Amino acid sequence: MSNEKIANCISVDENGKVINLVVGLDYTRNSTCVDMTQEFIDQGVSVGDTITGKRVPLDSDVGRSHNLFTILNPKLVKKPLTPEELRQKWYMEKRELETEIREVQFQLMFCQSRYQMAVMLGDNVSKDKELAKYQVLQTEHTALETKLAELIANEPQG
Repeated sequence: MSNEKIANCISVDENGKVINLVVGLDYTRNSTCVDMTQEFIDQGVSVGDTITGKRVPLDSDVGRSHNLFTILNPKLVKKPLTPEELRQKWYMEKRELETEIREVQFQLMFCQSRYQMAVMLGDNVSKDKELAKYQVLQTEHTALETKLAELIANEPQG
């Protein structure tokens, strides 16, 4: 791995615990730097998480001159969330689900009025199309309501 390949560095201690997120390389002597991949970004890497894998010297001129290390085949292990972080995450998920449900309910109302208009106009093609859309939206709404009920049933305590 060359230093050009590490644009954003996850700086870890000797145990693999993430201690800093750095733009470019962490040039601190004997430091270990892991490339910030899209996978790590998607997983939400943060200080306090752990990265596992084999720690090896960084194979580049800069790596050799500063005695830098990297981790081969790095895997992210997220730190456990505190009770407050769990509660905050739960509230965010609940709020997002409630917003999705309101959006689907609005689409259902709109679809229902288009269906009624098609019936009044005697437009069977539009009527059938709107009825099919309504049934899909109704299924989506039921699934979201079920998901919300499960989330509420599993509200974090404490």
